[in-house]
Amino acid sequence: MLVKSKITKMACIYAFTNIIFLLLLLVQMNVAGTFSLDFCVEDRCLKYLYDRHQYFIELVIVINKFLAGFAAIFGVAYGYVAFLEQSKDRAFNNHLRNLEFFVSFIKSEIDRLDYLSQSSVDFNILYQLIYPNSSEGKMSNFDGYKSGVKELRDYVISYSNGYKGGLKKVPNSEVSFFNHKKKIIKLAKKFGIDVANLPKSDFFSVESDFFKLLDVITTTFTNEREVERARFLMHKVDIHYR
Repeated sequence: MLVKSKITKMACIYAFTNIIFLLLLLVQMNVAGTFSLDFCVEDRCLKYLYDRHQYFIELVIVINKFLAGFAAIFGVAYGYVAFLEQSKDRAFNNHLRNLEFFVSFIKSEIDRLDYLSQSSVDFNILYQLIYPNSSEGKMSNFDGYKSGVKELRDYVISYSNGYKGGLKKVPNSEVSFFNHKKKIIKLAKKFGIDVANLPKSDFFSVESDFFKLLDVITTTFTNEREVERARFLMHKVDIHYR
């Protein structure tokens, strides 16, 4: 709308300028006594008229060419600006629709879980982690999310290996669990998910739901091939510490 008003204003200025030049030409013709001559549209008459006012007419032609060129450049520039504005509007509208779908989907998945609630998830943080450039219409950059999942997965693998085969290589299991719980809570925060500080059995239940939710997100919203995606799935990890 703003671009259209600018173009309309430019067209009005162009037309007004030409009207002024026409009036000036008529005044000059009147002063020169041109209107006292008989009406004639033959070539010799037009040539006579042109010769009498040649410099003024040529000046008007030059100025008109300049204005026409400027108007053309102005129109192209504002057309490009309009295109960018429309592209941004479309991108932002797509962002809102995608966010709405994402939140609705995640809520429905959380409702399937037993120990994780909707109130424990900050959907905006989670969405921004998965789609950091969504407001610009870009839905293909999952590096931040994958990095967070990889960090979590690597930690769980490392911690679980300390309990592999039921050996409990960690000297003090209670201290180990406390540190593990603190680490999981911290890592979950990066996804906008609040994992409650609970006793061991309850905490592991919440942790399990947290991992399930991440797997649903990974398989639904990332564009990795299945073979590559397996490297980011939590259920592929052998957990020995529970």
